[in-house]
Amino acid sequence: MFLLTIGATILAEDIMENINRQLEALKKANYDIVWEQYNISEIRFLKCGIKDNILTRLTDKKQCEDFKFDFSKILTDTIIDFWEPRLLKRIIKENYFYLTEKEKECVSNIASKLLQEEKPIIPGGFYKITRRNKIIRCILEYLN
Repeated sequence: MFLLTIGATILAEDIMENINRQLEALKKANYDIVWEQYNISEIRFLKCGIKDNILTRLTDKKQCEDFKFDFSKILTDTIIDFWEPRLLKRIIKENYFYLTEKEKECVSNIASKLLQEEKPIIPGGFYKITRRNKIIRCILEYLN
C-alpha cells in the first residue's frame, strides 16, 4: 500500500474537511483508496493510501504514480487556499511593520491579485511553469 500521512494544527478542521472532500472525489473516480483521521495532542492527522493486493502490486504501478500526482494536486490546492494567505499576512507583518493597517491591507490585496493571476514563472518556452505547477513538482519530488 502506498501510504501518506499529513498533519495540521492551524485550521486543521477546515483543511481536513477540504482534503476529505477531494479524496471522496478521487474515490468516485475509481481509485481504491482508504483514509482515516486521528489526533495526537493538538495535531490533526490524515492517513491515506491505495488499498493493496497482490494483483495491484504485480500489474499496476501506474495507479500508485497517478495517486501521487492527484494527491500532490490536492496538497497544492490546500497550500494555496489555506496557507498562502497566512504566509502573505506574516510576510507583510514582518517586512512592512512600518506601514499603517490600511496600507498593509492594500499591499495584501495587490499581492493576492498578483498571486491569483498564475502568470508563468519562466516566460516563453514550450512549457509554462506556473507557481501551482512548481508546487506540485516539489511535492512529487518529496513523495518520490
